[in-house]
Amino acid sequence: MATPNATLNAGEAETLVIRLDGSWDSGHGRRLETLVQQMVDEARRPASAVVIVMDRLISLDTLGAYLIHRLQAKLAVDGRSVRLEGATSGQKLLIDEVAFAPAQPVPVRAAAPAYDMLTDIGETVVDAGRDFSNGVAFFGAVVAALGRLAVGRTRLRLASVVTQLERVGLRSVPIIALISFLV
Repeated sequence: MATPNATLNAGEAETLVIRLDGSWDSGHGRRLETLVQQMVDEARRPASAVVIVMDRLISLDTLGAYLIHRLQAKLAVDGRSVRLEGATSGQKLLIDEVAFAPAQPVPVRAAAPAYDMLTDIGETVVDAGRDFSNGVAFFGAVVAALGRLAVGRTRLRLASVVTQLERVGLRSVPIIALISFLV
């Protein structure tokens, strides 16, 4: 793996040329971060255009492509045109796929107390309807089970009933006593 490098030269009038070479991959992550920051700092001089030449790149992975696009975006902040040259179609595609886009601020909507109150009421009604529907479904399941028991299609297993009564009844006594004590 060749060590990545970047050099900045003044090209034609008011054009900066950044030449990238070596391996721009995750094996050189720290070095690449430093190079990108150096190029941004060195490119502060006034120029109307920046050309990033990539014809000497040996390898490029998603980290390298991300850093190249980030370099492009940071150099274009001042209104300069920034273009890539010498990149293969695969490299261009990779850079486009990992495109760096700064997070857009979330717009703050104007406060509307009446709207918020109606929204809360609507959500409460929907939740109450869902709870009621679940309760009716549970009650229906209990009635159906009792109906099957009454008709004789199923039998009541006394051992299971006693086990459930113990789990629900006796094991809940300590927590009920604690809550009663705290109240």
